[in-house]
Amino acid sequence: MDITEQEKLEKRREYHRKWRKAHPDKERAYALKYQKMHPEKFKEIREKARLKEPFYRKRYLETAVGFFTRMLWQLHKRKHGCTLTVADLTSMWYVQGGVCVLTGELMVLGGYAGRSMYRASVDRINPGLGYIRGNVRLVCAWANIARYVLNDEDFYAWCGKAVRKGKTTSF
Repeated sequence: MDITEQEKLEKRREYHRKWRKAHPDKERAYALKYQKMHPEKFKEIREKARLKEPFYRKRYLETAVGFFTRMLWQLHKRKHGCTLTVADLTSMWYVQGGVCVLTGELMVLGGYAGRSMYRASVDRINPGLGYIRGNVRLVCAWANIARYVLNDEDFYAWCGKAVRKGKTTSF
């Protein structure tokens, strides 16, 4: 039975894959040691990655998946529990048709959203509960900030007061 060079190579790769999986701490220690021994090589690699990163990050955040992934990352940093997934937020976006539940305005996603007051934001219906399915909806960022801890009825009452005050005030 004659083993070809390709089969030998594949067998060796498989052995190393299994070893790395069984010894992740040793693999990491070896990688760090190698990086210390070859700093110029890794400096060059990091520089290339740094130059490419803004372009790739911007392109990724322009997609719905990228935008919602970043949004979930930010929600997980908060104290409230978060059991949402990217699929949950994406399905909410399509069910709502990209329209804010509170205002009826079209929301924006992606890299162009930036600090736009119309960018999508996750709003908790009951502020006492966490970011869980059934307790969240997508709204415009400014509506979410304005609502803060109010329920919907109080929010609309305050908006009505602001509209009435604006109609009667003259400068």
